[in-house]
Parts: sequence; C-alpha cells; structure tokens
Amino acid sequence: MILFHSHADREFIDTPYPGVRTCSVWSDGDEGAYFTQFKAGARFPLHDHQGPESNYLISGNVRFGDMNMLPGDFAQLGSGDLHAAHAQTDSLLYTVYRGALLIQE
Repeated sequence: MILFHSHADREFIDTPYPGVRTCSVWSDGDEGAYFTQFKAGARFPLHDHQGPESNYLISGNVRFGDMNMLPGDFAQLGSGDLHAAHAQTDSLLYTVYRGALLIQE
C-alpha cells in the first residue's frame, strides 16, 4: 500500500505546549510519523517512548539534551532515552516513532 501525504494537505494543530504544533502524517496504533513546528524558544517536555523514535531536522536548530540538531541531522533514540526538545530557532522536525509517548513532566 502506498501512502502519499501532500505538503498542500498538511494541517498543523496546537499542542498543550506553547509554540509547538504537530501534523500527523500517518498513525497505526502506537506507530506513526508526524511533523513538529517549533517557534524559537519553544519546548517539548521530557518524555520517552515505549520503542524507538527517529528524528530528522528539516529546518532550524533544536536541542535534545546535549545534542544540537541542525538541518539535515538525524537522531534515533530508543526506549529509555529520556529527552526533551528545545527549539533555538523556528524549526521543523520530522519524527517516526514506535510505542506510546510517555510524558515525564
């Protein structure tokens, strides 16, 4: 099955976290992918996943703890790798995940 998600069809929704908006690309139970828009200075709280999370930074600058992601950077985190995201500039991140999101804060 081919899944196509056009840029023109993307609808970002607000999250409970100021300056953080998401757009789901696909979801199947506890697996899926989404885009996250960050405004400069926005934070996504400390969290974990029950499985791996892969992140690709499209634009901007986002810190995950000691990792400073720049456009084109890729990071994969596993279950138990607690992390938070802090946008240094307006940013766009693409995330693929497996396992439920577990917010710690």
